[in-house]
Amino acid sequence: MKKITLFNLESSGEESYQQITPSSASAVDTLRALAIIFVVLHHLLAYGGINFPVLGEIGGVLGVQLFFLVSGFLIIQSAEKYSLPVFAIHRFFRIFPPYLAIYFTVLIARLVFGDPIGPVIRQHTPWLLLNALNLQFLHPVSVLLLDVLHVGWSLTVELGWYLLAPLVVYWSGGRLRNWLAILALGWIVSVVWVLAGQNHLLDFLYLGMFATAGVSLDAGIFREAIVTNAPPAQMAYFITGACLYRFSRPLSRLPLSILWLIAALILPFLVQWHDLLGFRPNPISAIGLSALFLWVTRVNYGDALTSWLARTSFSIYLVHVPLLRFVFEYLKPNIFFGLILALTL
Repeated sequence: MKKITLFNLESSGEESYQQITPSSASAVDTLRALAIIFVVLHHLLAYGGINFPVLGEIGGVLGVQLFFLVSGFLIIQSAEKYSLPVFAIHRFFRIFPPYLAIYFTVLIARLVFGDPIGPVIRQHTPWLLLNALNLQFLHPVSVLLLDVLHVGWSLTVELGWYLLAPLVVYWSGGRLRNWLAILALGWIVSVVWVLAGQNHLLDFLYLGMFATAGVSLDAGIFREAIVTNAPPAQMAYFITGACLYRFSRPLSRLPLSILWLIAALILPFLVQWHDLLGFRPNPISAIGLSALFLWVTRVNYGDALTSWLARTSFSIYLVHVPLLRFVFEYLKPNIFFGLILALTL
């Protein structure tokens, strides 16, 4: 009888496939639904002043990072299954048609209604190409001045993962030991990038670009928002999600009580953990979200509402900030009516 161990690090690609029991689609839908709810609740506070406990403050971070984990979990399966051309075509049509339609619809609407963005576009027209290519996070002009959806930075990060995923599949060689090395490398790169950004070691990459945008690198939260949140700092979340897939069989042996305890000790106290560590993004949030991910997929919960939210999550993600701004900045309702109207739209 073959001895079973928690991690068979010498597994070949074929053998590791036999070990994996991917979570059901309904559980992954639930995770997507949670992610979009977290993000929307955060932006209700940011744009409408409506504060839901805990999630109003940290829902944006939790939601986006949970989206990254789910993307890592799913995209690595696609990258392993399809040839590179087919994989690229699938990814293009998943992202670009809805993004371009919504981006330019919102942009034109703002121009028609006399939004001050008009002069900004005329001054920085060439940089609009980055927004059209979904690369707005590569330059402060595009992400700070021309991103009318206000979530474009994360889409650039997502495209970075689409480029990296086939390489990760190739580098792993189907061996679990290699996956652990890739995971460790991903987090080393992330932590080094964040600490370098915080300590002004990456300023030479950004000072000229910020000067073009006419803003200071150290004004407000720009250093954190643009430099320490850059794609090199975020790829580790996708790799973590990919490892949740590749190690799904051994991870399924973790007790549910342990998963719940880890999530409960980390996620509600994310601000305190960030303050304790002194930098973010960091691996602590990935550990807490991974525990939540594994708990939800083990419980295998799903219903009609979470399924609908999952199917529409990308569209909601793209349109929710423009809608919230329209409701709270232009209609200026009271808080209760504004909440009802925003949810209705």
